[in-house]
Formats: sequence, structure tokens, C-alpha cells
Amino acid sequence: MTPTKRFTIATIVFLVFFALLFAGIYVYFSSEPPAPKLPPAEPTGPATPSLGLENLGVQPSQIPFSQPILDDETGQRDDRVRTAPLSSNTGDASTEDKENTPRLIRLFKGPTAGYRIAKKGDRWEVQVVEQGRGNRYIVQTIPYTLTLAARGEFTRTIEGYPFESGEALILYESADDEGVIRSAFVPFSTIGTGPSVQRFEDNIRVATNNKNLLFFMQVIENKSVGVVVDVANPSETRVVWRSDFTSWIPRWGNSPRITLHTPVTNLMKGFVYLVDPKGILPNEQFTSLNSGGSAFMDATTGYFAVFETKADNFAGKTYITNRERSTMVDLPITLPEKCDAANGIFICAAPRAIPARTLSGYETMFPDSWYQGDITFSDVIVSVNAATGEKRLLLSPDQEEIQILSDNAVFDIMHPQLSPDGEFLFFVNKYDMSLWMLQIEGGV
Repeated sequence: MTPTKRFTIATIVFLVFFALLFAGIYVYFSSEPPAPKLPPAEPTGPATPSLGLENLGVQPSQIPFSQPILDDETGQRDDRVRTAPLSSNTGDASTEDKENTPRLIRLFKGPTAGYRIAKKGDRWEVQVVEQGRGNRYIVQTIPYTLTLAARGEFTRTIEGYPFESGEALILYESADDEGVIRSAFVPFSTIGTGPSVQRFEDNIRVATNNKNLLFFMQVIENKSVGVVVDVANPSETRVVWRSDFTSWIPRWGNSPRITLHTPVTNLMKGFVYLVDPKGILPNEQFTSLNSGGSAFMDATTGYFAVFETKADNFAGKTYITNRERSTMVDLPITLPEKCDAANGIFICAAPRAIPARTLSGYETMFPDSWYQGDITFSDVIVSVNAATGEKRLLLSPDQEEIQILSDNAVFDIMHPQLSPDGEFLFFVNKYDMSLWMLQIEGGV
């Protein structure tokens, strides 16, 4: 190799070396300094919604969130249809005089499929249908007595509706056809009458007027048909509702109109209709909700409790309004089926906490997860004046009397019913399907 070639190669290597050196220096001084390592940010989510209980001494932040229902043996999420366990029934109220009677009494240990209240002299008599076995009991208060009125004919009883006429409508799961809910009229008490069973429609949704009128919804040729029957005279029936939509949910009670609403869900638009049980007045669309919702009417004043979900608000809202929807009074966030009303006073059970969107690793949605049985609530009971908006706390699980009388201090309230005199509230605890009676101080 000649000296000239050696010089040329050395020059090239030298130039490449310095080019790389200067390029590295330029990159080092011209680039941004590396970002410091920061601790991971705290998880963020939607702000805790205002539950409307803050001025009543209830602090939602102190209450643990509800939990998904788990299987007792495996500890895993239980997606089966759950029914409360069968158990013997012994009352907790044995007081003989009114002066010493606690204001909160467990009347029936459960599980309760349905009940009806009536005044017998100066005592309240409650007719109870037992879930599962289908036994019928009569509970009388002050002094407390529990009497077996009839043994059940159907061991898969789901719902029971006693009537003033002395009969009861039993809805039970078919042992032969999976998923079919059968129905039958039976005497509430078989003492001295002998057994009698009359089959009725399958797969019906039922509402009663607390006396002898029954409204049932059935599906015929992919259409819903609503029928009113006088239980005391079953031959008297009248069709009062027809619709292409088949999943209407009815509620009646003491109201002059039957309320029908679409399923309460965040996933679809909601509708509420008012139906005349006599079939004379035109059916009225009370409201159309942007998302799922339901409503309940106070028969004495015509005020409505309305719940509607909100896509941009996980909890939704509940409020009282009139028929024209020209006034609005906020209720604690709850569901209308957790309310009853008289004389413009709404008595509502309201959850002390709304579950998080993700709970114990499972996705939840309010109120869908409650209807599906995936979560339970810990409720308080409040009264709200529809005219003034005044709220009053009537019962909280923190109170000592519940700690003594209940095995778990959790009330997830359903099927509330005020006594006609407004002095007592009867309700079922969804947690264990027990039946309770609460004395309302000052009445409604």
C-alpha cells in the first residue's frame, strides 16, 4: 500500500470520528432533559354524587359501599336467581302493651313473598305469603301473634298477593317447564274451607289495589295486554291496556290510576303511562324520560315521585312533581318502588351510598345492578313534604334499636306500604326478605 493511500484512509477515519463526536455533542446539548420519575397518580373517577341526605345527619363517606352478592360456599360472584333461604318463623315482638312496644318490630322472619295489611279492632292484622314454601300466615300486632293459616300447595312460590275477599294469588316457578312462572288462586286460609286451587295465566306481571281488584299483564301474539279482574267476581274482566311493547312494569296500590313504566335501566329510553282501571278514561302518557326511569303517584294529592337515570350522571336523580310537571322538589336519590305516600308526604327508603362503577373487580351500573340482584343497599328512611320540600330522618341503621332487633343492621327496603291512618310503615327487607313494621312519630 502506497503512502498516499494510507494517508487517504487515515483522513477518512479521522473525519468520520470527529463527525460522530460533534453529532453526539449536538444531540446532548440540544435535547430536553429527561423527565423526573414521579410517583403514580392517585386513581380518579366521577365525583361522589350528592345523595340529598347531607342535612339529615347522614354522612355517605362514612358508609362502606354495597358489595356484589357472592356465593356462600365458593366466595365467587353468584349469577343465579337468588331466593332467600327457607327458615322457621318466630316473631321478635312479644310486647303485650302499646306503651312499651318498640317503634320498630320484625313481624315475620321471612322469606316474604307478599303481604296485605288490615285493621282488626285496635290491632293491625297482616296476611303474609311465605316465599318458597307458599305457606300463608296471619300476624297480629300488640300483642304479637303468628298463626299458620294454610300450608302451601306450591313449594316454588315467588310472589303472593292476598285479597280482601279471602283469596290469594300465588305466582310460582313451574317444576316441569323451566323458566315458566305459573299462577293460581287459592284460599288464604284453609281453616274450615278445605283446599281449592284455580289455575290462572302463565308468565304474568301483577299489581293490585290492596282490595279485590287485580291487574295483570300478559303477552299475546307478541303484544302486551293488560286486564283488570274483580277477584270477588272473577267473571268480571276488562281489557284496559294494549301495546306492542311487552315488558311493562305495573304498580297500583291505593292510586286511582295504574302506573305502567318501562324497565328502569341506563340502557334505554323510559316511558311512564297512567291507565284507568275502569277502562273509561283515555290512557295518559305521564312522561317520556331521556333515559330509564319510573314513577309512583300519591293517590291523595296526585303528586308523583319520579326517578330518572342520567347518562352524564351515574346516580341519576329522584324528585317529586305534579301532574303538569310545573313544580319540582328534590328527593334523596332512590327508586319510586322504595316509596309510599299519603297526604302529600312521601316516605322513602334511600341508599346511604351509591356503588362505584367498579366494585370488587366487577362492573356495576346504577340502578341496573340492584334490579339484577348484584348489589344491595344500606337504606335510611326519610319523609319529604311535597309542598315545602322539608325532609325528616325517620330511621337509620346506625340507631341502636336496629342493632338489637336485626341480625345484620342492613336494610335494603322494598314493598313499602303506609297504614291507612299514616301511623305505621310496613316494608320487606330485600337483604333477607323479612317483614317489618315502623311506627312513624307524629304520623303522616
